[in-house]
Amino acid sequence: IDLAKGLDVLFRAAQKVIEVNGFIQSHKDCQLHLAGVGPDRVMLEDLAEKLGLKKSLRFHGLVQGDELIHLFKGADLFVLPSRLEALPFAVLEACAAHLPILATNVGDLRKLVLEKLNGHLVEPDDVDELAFYLEHFASNPSLERLGQGSYELVVQEYNWDAILDKLLHVYERVIQDR
Repeated sequence: IDLAKGLDVLFRAAQKVIEVNGFIQSHKDCQLHLAGVGPDRVMLEDLAEKLGLKKSLRFHGLVQGDELIHLFKGADLFVLPSRLEALPFAVLEACAAHLPILATNVGDLRKLVLEKLNGHLVEPDDVDELAFYLEHFASNPSLERLGQGSYELVVQEYNWDAILDKLLHVYERVIQDR
């Protein structure tokens, strides 16, 4: 839970969506669940209070094992609005849990989030774009199909055999270049 993850942007986008006329009435069960620990939690809790999100937001702290599986199973969408990422393990876990992904176009997220297959990428720090897609996904009847796309992607590209093949290919290239 830190500013590099773009949670302040998520909060501002969520506030915009909640303020849309009629959104809360038609999406009463819509909530943000945040898992993790970090140095900016208190500041983010204060921001959530200031933006009027306390009723729509839950900080879970460190979540692992069965509790994490339960949290994923109860979700409809995984959102990661990071400003900076490599290949986040949390997104791989969310894909394995059959969740569509809404994330930022940074790092290797381009390899994990494919338009029309399993989600959408937005630009970092773009509150309006993130708000648009949060509302879009909240009303999207294709979430199950996108979640299945996430699962198929992670099973095909990130299973142990695929990872081992890619690693062996890298080693072979290094040896050939010597």
